[in-house]
Amino acid sequence: MKNNFIIIFIIISLILYSCSTTKEIKEVQNEIQIEEIETNNKLKGRKFKLVSLYPEMNITIEFGEDKVYGFSAINNYFSEYLTDGDIFSVKDIATTKKTASKEYRDAESKYLNMLKDATSYKISGNKLTIYTLLSGENLVFEEF
Repeated sequence: MKNNFIIIFIIISLILYSCSTTKEIKEVQNEIQIEEIETNNKLKGRKFKLVSLYPEMNITIEFGEDKVYGFSAINNYFSEYLTDGDIFSVKDIATTKKTASKEYRDAESKYLNMLKDATSYKISGNKLTIYTLLSGENLVFEEF
């Protein structure tokens, strides 16, 4: 009789333990899914400065949930952007209407046109590279 009691106790203990473990596994899986959703947008909340072109002009880019904005040598700019994996695209870009020397106007125009032609991106450490469709040059930024 005593042996039967021990066997029944062990079986009940194993059943209870497996039920609690299954619940814990499901909770961990839910936490992982939530984290994946929250970190799906690797750009959100990040700020970068352009270092590959015109570093002295303090060109910047910042990312919101689906908005991109920054300083483009003379003006502030803003737009919407889309990502899908490493694919990156910017919709129509709007800017403020300040003016400056031809050198700054040319730099701003080149930067905004390259940004508009963006096709993909890569983040490596604190560096963001935006690849463009028609240019042999890429936009390389450092996070600040």
